[in-house]
Amino acid sequence: MQTNPVALMYHGIVSNDSDTPPEREAGAGIYDVNIEEFREQMQYAQEQKFVAATLDGVLAEGKERVVVTFDDGEQNNFQYALPVLRELGFQAYFFITVKRVGAKGYMDWEQIKELRDADMAIGSHGLHHEIMLNYKDKELARELSESKATLEQNLKINIDSLSVPRGFYDERILRMAHEAGYKNIFVSDGRPRLSGCIGRVAVRRNWSLSRFDEALRGKLPVGESVAAWGRDLTKRMLGHRLYDRMRKRILGAQVKIFEKMK
Repeated sequence: MQTNPVALMYHGIVSNDSDTPPEREAGAGIYDVNIEEFREQMQYAQEQKFVAATLDGVLAEGKERVVVTFDDGEQNNFQYALPVLRELGFQAYFFITVKRVGAKGYMDWEQIKELRDADMAIGSHGLHHEIMLNYKDKELARELSESKATLEQNLKINIDSLSVPRGFYDERILRMAHEAGYKNIFVSDGRPRLSGCIGRVAVRRNWSLSRFDEALRGKLPVGESVAAWGRDLTKRMLGHRLYDRMRKRILGAQVKIFEKMK
């Protein structure tokens, strides 16, 4: 059995005619997964004796845990992902950007409550989906505590999980998140460089089923491992602001290439 379960990070689950939420960051479409591909991935996981369950969930003997997470709170998660999860008896974490609740393309409070009632785990993705490294201590404390409090007030449940938005974090963010009452802190790195957080593998559009199988089993292809090392080095050399601008341009170009391949 796996000691540390693999955590998968999804964003949009889309159909061929889905509208793009206008508040999305540039290049976010690279992480959109078509509903049919998502269904195929979840069914494959079940066939391979994996169960999508929360970190606290109890598994039957002979089953492997995979942690499925969704960032941002897009309405397509409710429309497309939830029915598949319900059908298979899977749980997942849905991380909500609080200030986008009810905005065009994002879930409203009634839909989030339905996720809650379907035994899904709800967590915070911050108030504004900004890079948390940019915040001073007082601003960061507000981002962490107010998003948590707003979710708790509207959903009447304890919120103890956080997904750090935009992929940038440091010791200060992790420490202050724990101080704000978060038990599980998810980040975008597949293999986090800091302790006290949970790494995730970002599922990309047009993954083959064999690539998904590698992710399920905690395997990282050599090319992706080298690319991850290069990204980490580039982040340190450029700093998070300059790196983020460069990253948006690269992801935006990749999305345009995928669109032409449709």
